[in-house]
Amino acid sequence: MHEATVARNIIEVIESEISIANCKKIYSVKLRIGELSGIYPESLEYYFYELSKNTILENAKLYFEKAPIKVKCTACSAEFEIQNLDYDCPNCKSSQYHIIGGDELEIINMEVE
Repeated sequence: MHEATVARNIIEVIESEISIANCKKIYSVKLRIGELSGIYPESLEYYFYELSKNTILENAKLYFEKAPIKVKCTACSAEFEIQNLDYDCPNCKSSQYHIIGGDELEIINMEVE
């Protein structure tokens, strides 16, 4: 259900930005969603379409880009992506790290009139 709040916030941010640019219509919005964000794209898409009715975003198409989990090894400072549930550093084999990416939600771009 938190996708409804996220969708509302995305719409508000876009409406704020497009009022500055004097846009007439939004055709598409591309979002980057981190694997750790806890956001389900299908649910976000549903709420976005419902909440954007009668706005400049009505009928805008949402596109998603998945952001992988990125970490930094605390032993050797190597940065790497977590893949296939392999959490060991490829450089030193340590399993100690800090998460540095994968929890984001970003508006990457929009197609506007």
